[in-house]
Amino acid sequence: MRWRPKNCLCVIDIQGPGFDLGSFAAKCASHSELTDQQAWDAIFASSTSECQRESRIRNYLETTEGLNPSTYSLDTVWSGTGASRDLNIAVRGVTFNAGSRTALQTFCNTTFGTGLITVTA
Repeated sequence: MRWRPKNCLCVIDIQGPGFDLGSFAAKCASHSELTDQQAWDAIFASSTSECQRESRIRNYLETTEGLNPSTYSLDTVWSGTGASRDLNIAVRGVTFNAGSRTALQTFCNTTFGTGLITVTA
């Protein structure tokens, strides 16, 4: 059986009745220059942290900006390769004024580290 992570185009063979992770059937362009271990680490760190980031950003939008969860969506796109990958987020369904967009970018920089998340809309 094969598995593909949500955040990249790698293809990983799954083995045995316990669904143990096997080997890479293919690595995406973002992970192609990494060793298998580095690619595993990046994929699992990104998957876990992507969920945590999205949850914290949604909490910020709903508590600080007062957005109703049913009125917006978050679009996420990864860019870059290897260890220098960056997550770009866009908030859809609402129009931010410049101050709100800047405040969201500042929140992301303070919470997750400067330059790791770029607010594109």
